[in-house]
Amino acid sequence: MNNRFCFQVGIVLLLASCGDDVREPEVLDVEALPLTKFAEARGMSAAEPKGPNKHYRLVGDLVFYQADQEIPQEGELWIGGTSRMRFSMGVGTEYPNVFLLADPENCWVRIYKEEFKTYDSLELWRETLIRWHTLRFPWGWQDAELKEFTLETELGILTLEVDADLLPSRISLGDSHVALSDWKAASNGSALYPMHWDWTYEGGRRVEDFTSIHDRALLVDSAFTPKTAKRDFTYLVNPENEFAAPSEHLDFLRIGWQSVGLGEWMDSSSGAPGIWYEHQGERRYVFAPGVENQLGAKVLEERDWLVWSTMQDLTQDDAMEYLSSILLQLNATVDGELWAHIPEQGIANRRVFVLPVIRK
Repeated sequence: MNNRFCFQVGIVLLLASCGDDVREPEVLDVEALPLTKFAEARGMSAAEPKGPNKHYRLVGDLVFYQADQEIPQEGELWIGGTSRMRFSMGVGTEYPNVFLLADPENCWVRIYKEEFKTYDSLELWRETLIRWHTLRFPWGWQDAELKEFTLETELGILTLEVDADLLPSRISLGDSHVALSDWKAASNGSALYPMHWDWTYEGGRRVEDFTSIHDRALLVDSAFTPKTAKRDFTYLVNPENEFAAPSEHLDFLRIGWQSVGLGEWMDSSSGAPGIWYEHQGERRYVFAPGVENQLGAKVLEERDWLVWSTMQDLTQDDAMEYLSSILLQLNATVDGELWAHIPEQGIANRRVFVLPVIRK
């Protein structure tokens, strides 16, 4: 869907009058404003910087309004994509309540000392989707040029309004609405973020006042799942599957690896699933993790890998540079040459980079 506004409006600027000379309000033609103006208003670059560190960490105070009660909490929120979130409430206590959203199909909650239990994902997914598109605005809102933006999402039409300063002021998706204010710079940069979030939704109302927002954070996928959750390896050999499609993936995986060269693969008739990667200047067919040993395949025993699945337009050298730059943060070191799946132009956009590492 083309992300243009559903109707045309203007921002009214009142001019100071001089004596009895009352002037007509001047209407600013926001339809003519390019998207870069909204980025400029937030102190953001016109285009999102490349790299795997594109997540958010928010810390602050929450108040839940239920019937006649106000329930205050300290909260810490991690946002890793449109459907990836970790929300800890009761931060500072020994056993905070924790909500985890790994993707639309996998959601959990832990209350106090209990084990993680599965949880209905819909409301958390809706809020996460709203937060992601708000925090990134105007990145991802291509061609939007008027005062009220609409964006088609997996959960319906998301509507965003901006104020006279070109900053988002209200966002709605279904029954969930949030009003934004108190814009301040990120704790680690100059981009502006709303510190006050006033939510209304089917279950009631919640007000969030964040004391810090950290952008360009680096979060791995397993930060959004219980330690006991089953790991998904399918995006290694099927990068366009449903699991991989909504957002990027970055995580450590411990798996074995089988591959054959181009000529060797032509001699194989097993039909085992896999995908082509580039490694040390050679094209090699990598078999899906878990398939039985393939005749003539080169086998790498189970080991640690850092895997990055991304929609960003990157070369192998780009990916190696970015991954190398984050290893210190992830407490790991390089232990081999990069494997890179870069599809042919016009076939698919998703790239998968797999780097052998040693975790400290």
